[in-house]
Amino acid sequence: MSPWPDYSLSNSIHQLFMKLDKHEIQKLFREIQKESRKKGMVYEEENGSTRLIPLLMRPRLITPLQRTFFLKTCYHMNQAYQKLSWLYLKNPKVKKLFPFQKKEEEWFLQYFPQNREAPRTAITRWDANANFSGQDWRAAFHFLEVNGVGVGGLHYTPTAERIILETVIHSLRPLAPNLQVRPNDDIRSILLWELQAHLKMLGKRRCNIGLILDDRTKGGPLDFFYLAQLFQSQGIEAVVADPRDLKIKKGEIVYKDLPLDILYRDSTLEEFIEMEKEEGKPLKAIRKAFQENVVVSGLSGELDHKSAFEIFSNPEFEHHFNLEERKIFKKHVLWTRLVRETKTTDPDGKRVDLISHAIHHRNEWVLKPNRGYGGMGILMGDETPKITWEKALEKAIRDPGSYVLQKRCATRKKKFPILDEKGRVTEKNLNVVCGFIYSPYGLGILGRASQREIVNVAQQGGMTAILISENEFDIKQTKKLSSRTRH
Repeated sequence: MSPWPDYSLSNSIHQLFMKLDKHEIQKLFREIQKESRKKGMVYEEENGSTRLIPLLMRPRLITPLQRTFFLKTCYHMNQAYQKLSWLYLKNPKVKKLFPFQKKEEEWFLQYFPQNREAPRTAITRWDANANFSGQDWRAAFHFLEVNGVGVGGLHYTPTAERIILETVIHSLRPLAPNLQVRPNDDIRSILLWELQAHLKMLGKRRCNIGLILDDRTKGGPLDFFYLAQLFQSQGIEAVVADPRDLKIKKGEIVYKDLPLDILYRDSTLEEFIEMEKEEGKPLKAIRKAFQENVVVSGLSGELDHKSAFEIFSNPEFEHHFNLEERKIFKKHVLWTRLVRETKTTDPDGKRVDLISHAIHHRNEWVLKPNRGYGGMGILMGDETPKITWEKALEKAIRDPGSYVLQKRCATRKKKFPILDEKGRVTEKNLNVVCGFIYSPYGLGILGRASQREIVNVAQQGGMTAILISENEFDIKQTKKLSSRTRH
């Protein structure tokens, strides 16, 4: 019997935190804010100002077994995701589920590597509803969507973990000397290894990195600027560059005379096309980079539409995937359909008219912009008046490919200590979601929390540090659960 609580499988980490003196908690809050400012936990508003991203004081914990489960599950999801680009090119039914503009299709057909052995590196974040405590944590795990381009949190996630380790966990040591926790894999290092590996597969040794984003429009996360600083501190040539400022000199892609070997992008294909329209000329350097396959995520990253989940959740497409992938789809992928007038199967496999089903069972569904981000434009069926819901569906039908219908999944709530406006220590239940950033080199986990059910930093949400618990109880529990679990 362990002499201390299992901090990860109960709410005891919160209970332990609340044993701290209220003055100690107030001090911790100030330390967290100070370290957050110092280490760049800031978000840029559209007017160019910055605001501090709230970092919740107490962490959420997972066990080594859970980390292994998430790592393996995300591996299979990534494998399935990589198949989408070839399905898009070869299968007309799949192609209809990705409403690219004509010019986007032209880029895809012109620059997608025709050699199936060519490296197709994509950095992905799988956003999910996850509960780390209780016996049903596997059954409660559901993917919400995938991000293949402009993955947020690459700087914020490991930074948040280290701030909490250095402040909160340090303060808890006197109360729990045996509490052993560690951070997840540093996704900044994972990104660097991915870029280096991609170049190695292309037979290139030098690794000058261009972090590509629209630097002329304000607003959004500032990951890229901190990534560039980190890489530069390690002796790596890395710059943040606007795609319109890239040139071609002597056959090389350059930014201010610095030759770039590989580009990691925040901008989507749609944004590149809009830039060309505004400039009145092609982005020759970006086109050359895609042609030479030195862009990460490559064009396969563009298939991160929410309608991709229809391919994963519709039996019509299951023969394209292996047994392990189909098992994961069934257990952990939410039923999703691109909104259109069609017959399809409902979550129980019954044949239904999609629009009629969406109208008469609206409490079961969420309506999401297919290519939106930042949590904008999402309607919860059970919170939306009937007439508003029906008008939204009509609008979606008039604009083919614009929205998806997804199975409603209740957002998890967790209790967190906060300071109220008068500086008093209180407790509040907040909605929480996670983003799993998978790579063969490791797994990073982005934690977010909000009073709103749509949990997003862009909509004033906060972050939670997710740490791995390695105390003796967890190790014993891991062995016990592993003996009766096969994934």
